[in-house]
Amino acid sequence: VPTLMPYVAAAYPSQRTQLLFWMLACQQCGETTGRGLGTTSLATTSLCAAAALLVFSSLTLGAVWPEVLAATLDAQPAKVIVPAACFCYFMAYGMLQTSVFKRIRCMSPQHHVAEDISAMTGSCGQLGSLASTLLLFLGLEIYAVLVHS
Repeated sequence: VPTLMPYVAAAYPSQRTQLLFWMLACQQCGETTGRGLGTTSLATTSLCAAAALLVFSSLTLGAVWPEVLAATLDAQPAKVIVPAACFCYFMAYGMLQTSVFKRIRCMSPQHHVAEDISAMTGSCGQLGSLASTLLLFLGLEIYAVLVHS
C-alpha cells in the first residue's frame, strides 16, 4: 500500500501533499493500533484479512485510474475517506501480523522452535513485501507509460 499512496494522492493535485501526509500519518497510527489490538480469534483474523483485501483493492483501483477516483469521490470527502481507508488497512495489517506471530508462539512447546519459525516467517514476509512492492511499482509505471504514449 505505501507504493500506491502517491498514485492515489495524485488524483487530487491541489491537495496531493496534504493528502499524502495524512495517509502516511494514518499508516503509522493504524499499524500501531492494529498491533495493540492483535487477537488469536480466527473469526476476527479472517475479518481483518477481508477488510485489508477490500481496502487494498480499492486503493489499487484508485492508483490505476486516478481520474475515476477523483470523479467518484470529491476532494472534500477524499481528505477524510482516503486517509481513513489507509488507517483501516494498516490497522487490519497490524492485527494480522500480530495474530500470525501469536499463533506461531503457540505452535511448539519448545521455545527455540517457535523462535525459529517466527524468524523464518518474518524473513519470508519481508521478502514477499519487497517483491510485491517492486512488482506493483513496475506494473504501475509500465501502465502509465503505455497509457500516456
